[in-house]
Amino acid sequence: MMRATTRLSRLYASHPQRCPVSYLETDENEANIDIYKSGGTDVCPLVDPCFLVPAVLNGLRASTQYRNITEVVPGEADHFCAADISMYGGVLITSDSDMLVHNLEEGKVTFFRDLHIKPGLCIKFLGFAPRQMFDRIGLAYPEKAIQLAFGRKIAPQATLSQLINMCSRPAPRSADYIEFLGNYIQSAEVARLHQVALDIPCLNDLDPRVSEFILEFHLRRSNVFANSPIKVFLPSLMECPGLRSAWDRSSHIRQLAYSIASYILPENDGCLEIREFRRVASALHAGRKVKLLPPLLAREYVDDILSCAKCFNADIQLPGNDFSIFLAIALDKMESFQNGRETLTDTIDEWFDCQALKSRDSMSWGNVHIAAQVQATLYSLRVLQQSLRSALSPKIGKLLPGATKLCTLLSELIPVELYPPPTKLLRMVRDFQQSRSLHSLDAIFVKRFCEDEPNSDKSDGIESTLTDDSESILSARSGTNTNYDQNNPFSVLDLEG
Repeated sequence: MMRATTRLSRLYASHPQRCPVSYLETDENEANIDIYKSGGTDVCPLVDPCFLVPAVLNGLRASTQYRNITEVVPGEADHFCAADISMYGGVLITSDSDMLVHNLEEGKVTFFRDLHIKPGLCIKFLGFAPRQMFDRIGLAYPEKAIQLAFGRKIAPQATLSQLINMCSRPAPRSADYIEFLGNYIQSAEVARLHQVALDIPCLNDLDPRVSEFILEFHLRRSNVFANSPIKVFLPSLMECPGLRSAWDRSSHIRQLAYSIASYILPENDGCLEIREFRRVASALHAGRKVKLLPPLLAREYVDDILSCAKCFNADIQLPGNDFSIFLAIALDKMESFQNGRETLTDTIDEWFDCQALKSRDSMSWGNVHIAAQVQATLYSLRVLQQSLRSALSPKIGKLLPGATKLCTLLSELIPVELYPPPTKLLRMVRDFQQSRSLHSLDAIFVKRFCEDEPNSDKSDGIESTLTDDSESILSARSGTNTNYDQNNPFSVLDLEG
């Protein structure tokens, strides 16, 4: 996550006024990139596409060839993949160079950046065979692989010759080395993770980020890591680093998801702590504390979402995937009506004309951020659906009578790989405005929701910490003030949450 945050910050620093469209969407033209070209350039490293991993998994699950051999494993996948390659051979495709340290026997490693599709769908790649590499440098494999990696860690400036010389001596017996060694040895803890995972419904259908926190709830129920906070790591977004995280706006949806997942625990588990991580700029980042909802408030929120979907679905006819985008906008409007904040569509309506695409080559960072907020809401609904699916039981049905119906509704949402890119997403929202569908939605909310008093309990669910990510990366590093400025049309985005 730190790498993704750093790359986004560098992109923003290189293009502070407008974001190149090439970073936001792809076209049908064949990429003209030579991945084997030597020599450096001054271009920014590419920012990973949003939701890449769940999109790839969706593609594998939809494939008749790979569906039955695609598996989500609990915990870190490193040990599982290394053991499989070690036993059966093959090529491990990864972006993590640590896989070269594991015992792969005769297996090989290739990195995503070194894959290249040749004409005719032939894949060309640069492969690394650890056993052959260690044979060439005269070190025993796999015995010396971990020692070499540890030497590289404690002496990053050392040359390969110096590291090889260090490895010619016995491995150190320090506490640091023993701790480092534990990262590459199959432990009893990993075995417990696999045992607990067997009791999780639909684990193989969950996104990795969702499966991580679902697994942690089940570990807590099994008295494993009972005193540790549950950590949730959200995917990186293509957003403006100068503004508060685009995840803020849909916090309440994820708060409901975490709350539902927590209901598998005993009712007296009062020490439960959830920490949510968005942008991570340093290893000291403590995340953001999320307050869980009691079942009564969760039931009200489930009913609100169902009522919202029902009322606009009956009055507003929407084709295909437009329903998903409209639901995300509708829920943002509902929260805004109840909490007295400006809606996303108000911001778009006010500033779209002057901040719209001035060229086909770039897009204002304000519009990039608004699109990221819509994408974050869409993915938060996906997190909610997967949390519901993994938790559905007679107990949950009794606590939340609408849970099954909501899970069914959300299962029809647009798949993550079809999320519209920012340029198209804003045009879709603008089309909704021009068709007056959003005006009809406003009328529905005035009638159905604004007659009730705002519920302050739900709006207090997200609490900041001293090392929270709510302040932008740029303001934290350079002292830039991101507080409200009446001359900044997007300063409303800074004040959300």
